[in-house]
Amino acid sequence: MIAALFVQIMPANFLISMDIYRDNIFILLALVASLLLAGDARKMGLVPEALMLMALAYVGYLFRPYFGVSLILAYIAVVLSGGHFRVGVLGWFSLSVLGLYFLKYFGLLDSIINYRGVEGFELGGSSFGIGFVGKGFVEFYFLYLLNWIYQFFGFYLSDGFLSLIFFVLESLPLILGFWLYRSEIPALGRCGAFVILFTVIYCAIWVMGNDNFGTAVRLRLPVYVLLYSLLGALIFRGAGRLRYVEIQKQS
Repeated sequence: MIAALFVQIMPANFLISMDIYRDNIFILLALVASLLLAGDARKMGLVPEALMLMALAYVGYLFRPYFGVSLILAYIAVVLSGGHFRVGVLGWFSLSVLGLYFLKYFGLLDSIINYRGVEGFELGGSSFGIGFVGKGFVEFYFLYLLNWIYQFFGFYLSDGFLSLIFFVLESLPLILGFWLYRSEIPALGRCGAFVILFTVIYCAIWVMGNDNFGTAVRLRLPVYVLLYSLLGALIFRGAGRLRYVEIQKQS
């Protein structure tokens, strides 16, 4: 119900993605995968759960390989961690620096970097003009962080009124909401861990390969819907807990 509500009010889904039907398929696949993780694995059984997740990931892989791979990697991380994967900001920063360094050092990022081009995408009115080709690691890493700020968080406001609409209606409420409820995320268990891990893995790939704000608003739709659904669950959970405290006081 929460997810359906947010899909209906997402501006990007109507202004940009309605003629690109795979975006809505990605949203559906990501939501179903997260619902699988919301239940108790002991009731379903780990093997049936894994097979269903692999089937969803395979369908996603046929559309975009990095989407399907992201689903599988996030699921594996949740299973190995027991659904209690929790890393602070410093931990994420350290892991990203080390991970990117070794991936770039061994040339595993070359295909994505070359796809982006020397000076980013040459076509597109909302391209950033940021390329990673030939950059040293320090410059590469800070440009990569800048791309996260532009593309995932939506701080690229120089593209006119439309980018401001996306920022105010989509990005800003999400940022403020998770800042307020950040301490509650571990309470959602495996589902919350899966959503966060999938967001990090999936966005880490397309943020590096993409150099266009309009495309970024589309590509982030699946994780934005997941994160808004997670935020909605946190809000309802907090409201229910507050109501329980009030009842206990009255009794």
